[in-house]
Amino acid sequence: MPQQNPNESAEETTGMCLKLFAAIGTDVSINDVDIAHRVLVRMQSNRSKAIICKFVRRLAEENVIAARKQTSNVQPEQLYLPSATKLDSLQIYQHLTSRLQELLFEANKSLRMSIVFNPIEHSALAMDCLTMSNVDPDLNVQALFPPTS
Repeated sequence: MPQQNPNESAEETTGMCLKLFAAIGTDVSINDVDIAHRVLVRMQSNRSKAIICKFVRRLAEENVIAARKQTSNVQPEQLYLPSATKLDSLQIYQHLTSRLQELLFEANKSLRMSIVFNPIEHSALAMDCLTMSNVDPDLNVQALFPPTS
């Protein structure tokens, strides 16, 4: 999301998030957000700094994640931005812990190398990630780790 003020406060960033959440059709209030702030980009680019928004209620977060595909329909006017503002790269991602990021990296690396990801080889990492994170209880582990035989 474009940054209007280089010294944007957490309150301003939270306000931008709430405008975005309303624009994608979710009912999220200021009481549902613990904190929102911008973080540095990993690689130098002309993109705005990403925003991390921490929720107080899990239901609010799930509602936002469920509606995240609606960001492609958001217009700058809905966010009180100038109409010339480009929102091409506006996306919402769910935060992954460092252990889940590592597991995702290994799985993607295996896919790039056309190797079947073997959860047995990475069983300690996979089990740590599945047990220590807030994993959906309905998660189909077989879909994540298909049998290798």
